[in-house]
Amino acid sequence: MNYSPRFDWLRGVLAFVVVLQHADLVPWHNSGPFAVHVFFVLSGWLIGGILLDVQPKQLPRFFYNRTLRIWVPYFIGLVLLLGLGFVRDAITPKWLEIAAYKATMVYNVFGTRQLAAHVNEMPLHGSCSHFWSGNAEEQFYLITPLLLVLLRWRGLGQSPWLWVAICAWMIFDGTQYGGLSMGVLARIVLRDNEVHL
Repeated sequence: MNYSPRFDWLRGVLAFVVVLQHADLVPWHNSGPFAVHVFFVLSGWLIGGILLDVQPKQLPRFFYNRTLRIWVPYFIGLVLLLGLGFVRDAITPKWLEIAAYKATMVYNVFGTRQLAAHVNEMPLHGSCSHFWSGNAEEQFYLITPLLLVLLRWRGLGQSPWLWVAICAWMIFDGTQYGGLSMGVLARIVLRDNEVHL
């Protein structure tokens, strides 16, 4: 799959829309969630395209690259924000619980549903809740290679029907991985007809 700088421009615009929506500078209140879902579809498309050509013995390199791209900036940001919260906030068991969810990249599963009830007990009063999207992507990067690469030998991993079922389950269940899965499905369906954007 050829690199396209248009993807980077689009992802930059989508990130900017999320920032503007969080600052209440965009009148459409669903602009942020919409931008995140489009971003997820693009991530699924790009990572799915990479994984379609990866052999099982190349998976350690894939995970190493993902770790450098995600974990390093994630943990630098997390340390800075939690450090600021540690200085400014009252440290309670709930604060420590939420900090642990963020440090283990499962905040999107266990922390976001507590936001409304415990926002004032969270680090920086919940202002770091945007970490959920990075957590969802990291979980996607861990599981998708297993499905696409390791199930290839059974003819399952790259089956469009498997990914249709995964997308349907993710979307109807309301999980955060629907857009990511749809991007992978689109890449699988179009892999024989390379699309240049």
